[in-house]
Amino acid sequence: MAKLYDYRAMDVGQHEGANQADRWRKRMRQGRRWRLSRNFVTWLLILVMIAISSTLIALNAYWRF
Repeated sequence: MAKLYDYRAMDVGQHEGANQADRWRKRMRQGRRWRLSRNFVTWLLILVMIAISSTLIALNAYWRF
């Protein structure tokens, strides 16, 4: 009985499990990188919003006096 992933060139022979683990590891690394970059963009947007709002508050206080 043929396995489902016999067509992959990487999975030939006795190193099948190691290649599977390498693929999982690579996928985890890519996922972590994507998550970190998404986190960075989120924090960057939050900091930009804080900077803009505090600037507007400071200018509003300056214009009142």
